[in-house]
Amino acid sequence: MSSIGIIGGIGYRATSYFYEKINTLYEQKNGKGNSCPILLVSLNFKEINALLPYEMEKVADLISPTIKYLDQQDITSAIMINNTMHKALDIVLNKNKIIKPYCHIGNLINQKLNEVEDVSNIIILGTAFTMQDEYLKSFVPENYNLIAPSEEIIEQVDALRKIYFESANEAKTKECYQLLTKTYLENVIFIVACTELSMAFSTIKNKINWVDTIDLQCEAALKTIKN
Repeated sequence: MSSIGIIGGIGYRATSYFYEKINTLYEQKNGKGNSCPILLVSLNFKEINALLPYEMEKVADLISPTIKYLDQQDITSAIMINNTMHKALDIVLNKNKIIKPYCHIGNLINQKLNEVEDVSNIIILGTAFTMQDEYLKSFVPENYNLIAPSEEIIEQVDALRKIYFESANEAKTKECYQLLTKTYLENVIFIVACTELSMAFSTIKNKINWVDTIDLQCEAALKTIKN
């Protein structure tokens, strides 16, 4: 049976959250008791994290064998759990002939924003590095205005991300959410581009104009697999 390929372990709590999310969506689509066929390859995040976020060529060398391995398996698409590592994923894809499609966070953000109307401002939420880096910003359509988050926003969002890497704190999540929504009152789409932040903000219900990249990746992967 064809499966969805997942490169996980980076980190393991994020992988667990991804696994639960994709199976929840699969069960909703196909009926109670159904679980999604998944081929999970789990990497050692400690080894990779020592190189992030600046030594992407070395990260690409570490993950290249895994990407090549998955490409030889019976999968319909693949997901890279760690958003920051999509830069390394791009390096591998550009250097090698990889056939199996990846649910690429950048392409999915671009596709989603091209479907949105009446909102012109974007703020990307992620690690401190991601919020200041140009990589994900390059996928945002030109008709949007990218908001540069303040130092206070970057500090608080990144602190929340670090909390959820190891545990959880709904009070801190609510505090961060309130800061964001009070600072940016209207006409803003928040793009959640970090798995730990997806885990945190999942506790906030009825959010308006929030785009979760985990949802985008899981939904895209599920479209490729037969019921």
